[in-house]
Amino acid sequence: MSCNPYQVLYFNPSIHSIKFAKMAEKYHNDKDLNMLKKVSEITGYRLIESDKLNWRQREKYSNNKFQIGYYVYYLIPPNERLKLKEIK
Repeated sequence: MSCNPYQVLYFNPSIHSIKFAKMAEKYHNDKDLNMLKKVSEITGYRLIESDKLNWRQREKYSNNKFQIGYYVYYLIPPNERLKLKEIK
């Protein structure tokens, strides 16, 4: 997980605003992804990235879609058998 940008800003108040914004965005995206992973563990659903699913599967599970930053993740029920795309 990335470091807390607010602590960095506290100890280095002259940090460039764009650099701080990028750090904060990465920090919050990592936090959201960790929370989504915990949700998938608790509910028993599988967390799958959108690039591993084809368009029909994405359409079928559009209600379980979560966007974090530029990336989209799907929570798939545990009893579903999916054929995932191989990513190289």
